[in-house]
Amino acid sequence: MNPAALLFDQLTKYRTATGNVSLLERWHISDDEDSIINDADRAALLESVKWLTDIKAIIDTLDKMGRKVGPFRRNYSTWVDSTLNIGKSWSSPYTPEEICSQAALDSLETLADMVDVLTPSLPTPLHDQLISLANELADGLEADTTLTDQLRDHLRRTVEYLRKCLENPGEYHLQNVVDAADNAITAAKAAAGESTDSVWKERWRQLSTAIVYPTISGLIASFPSMILQITSSAS
Repeated sequence: MNPAALLFDQLTKYRTATGNVSLLERWHISDDEDSIINDADRAALLESVKWLTDIKAIIDTLDKMGRKVGPFRRNYSTWVDSTLNIGKSWSSPYTPEEICSQAALDSLETLADMVDVLTPSLPTPLHDQLISLANELADGLEADTTLTDQLRDHLRRTVEYLRKCLENPGEYHLQNVVDAADNAITAAKAAAGESTDSVWKERWRQLSTAIVYPTISGLIASFPSMILQITSSAS
């Protein structure tokens, strides 16, 4: 996930109310009807601290890549102050612009967009190939009765995780897909070694030599590991 995009969404929520509104009211962004900050609001605030830390690391990495990060560095302190209410009173009213200036918010949105552009995504042909791999593994679970229950359970969990990664791109990053594909291919190799079914033993072997994993790994290798690591862990 993109920490700059996550922080942008949260600051936008804090700015939503028009006119002069107290911070206690602006920072109450959870769904319940209470008018005071609750545990969910506090958790959101604590989570944003991690996003700020990740954003600082991303800016440093972009700088090393030769990207122009001056506007991000100049606005970073505003993002911190706006998120943590530094220099403000919780009971006092503030306008949206006083919460976080539109210029600073626009800069954060630009950073979020840059991270999205630079972060590798799964090409459609590879996505379709991995869907096919998951489906064939699932078919093998049903058709090959010579596999042990232990390996069958492992294969089932592997297929479920791969499908979750592919069907929920907003929750899982490319690195998760790579790990899931690697696990699937490794499981297919194990099935090829264990199966005594004349048809499926060969089919497991074919699945275990699928070309998708090295192709995805190539995408990962071409991208700065720091940003990939940060966007994979942010949530």
